[in-house]
Amino acid sequence: MDASIEWWDWIGIASGILAVVALMMATPTLFQMAWGRPKVSLEFDNDYINSSKILQCSVSNQRVNKMFRSIGIRRDVAHDVWAMFEIQEKGSGTIKVPREMAMFTGRMGEDGSAHVSVHSGTIGRRFGIVAQSPEDKTGLVLSSDKENQVKLPAGTYTVSVNLVASEKRTDFQRDFTLDTSGGLYWLSQ
Repeated sequence: MDASIEWWDWIGIASGILAVVALMMATPTLFQMAWGRPKVSLEFDNDYINSSKILQCSVSNQRVNKMFRSIGIRRDVAHDVWAMFEIQEKGSGTIKVPREMAMFTGRMGEDGSAHVSVHSGTIGRRFGIVAQSPEDKTGLVLSSDKENQVKLPAGTYTVSVNLVASEKRTDFQRDFTLDTSGGLYWLSQ
């Protein structure tokens, strides 16, 4: 048995080295494809503007965990994010507001548009659902049609939100109450 290395052995060794280098180069890309995709979430919260309470939805693109960030994986931007909502009366199911396009605010709170991009991190995008009207103790639905906004009387309602982000649709639902004293709040689930 001869201990010398033949030329095909050298080709095998070189191929193995090239395969390891190619794997090392492709691994971050594969991880980015698997764990860096947009991961959009929606939360129901509220805010106060000019002493008027607003029930709103916050849309955020979750960050990747610390381990993935340490190897250079970043969450991709969620492009073409948009939402529609519908409000119906809780008991009867009567639709009070048919499908309404949500109008997002900008990253710094300025007026926005119906289609936005959501970057990962702590600052997301928001859109209002209903605002408290202290004058007549009703809820004013925040719609794109400023001239024909719907006023909701006291009662319990269900809002259904359809959120579309990066061609993926997710549905959310939450109840809210507008009481006779003009109080406006989300009901816990």
